[in-house]
Amino acid sequence: MLEELLTRRNEALLNHTKHILLTLYDAGIATDSQIVEWYESPTDHAVVVDNTEAVALRHKAKQFCEFLKEDMESSDEDEVNENENENENEEEEEEENGEDQEQEDGAKDKEDTEDVD
Repeated sequence: MLEELLTRRNEALLNHTKHILLTLYDAGIATDSQIVEWYESPTDHAVVVDNTEAVALRHKAKQFCEFLKEDMESSDEDEVNENENENENEEEEEEENGEDQEQEDGAKDKEDTEDVD
């Protein structure tokens, strides 16, 4: 329906495609992944508009959609890095806890030895 509105009902809207998509995104009506999924969908599978209109819409939306794709990829990379850092921190904590336990065990053994003497 949005494709038809932007291409057939008011041709002036076609030039504002990226701003309209941004507004839908900012308002929480469409998510970044939904917009990118639409952008990457085959234009020859458009239901309401013809292939030429679908290509024109994606051309007008390209700058905004490419920005969203890059931002999503960057977010995914950041999430992977955060998970790796969390795993490293957990491993360091486990090592520290093991060292602390060894020190406690050593101190206890020393006390036990002193008590026997």
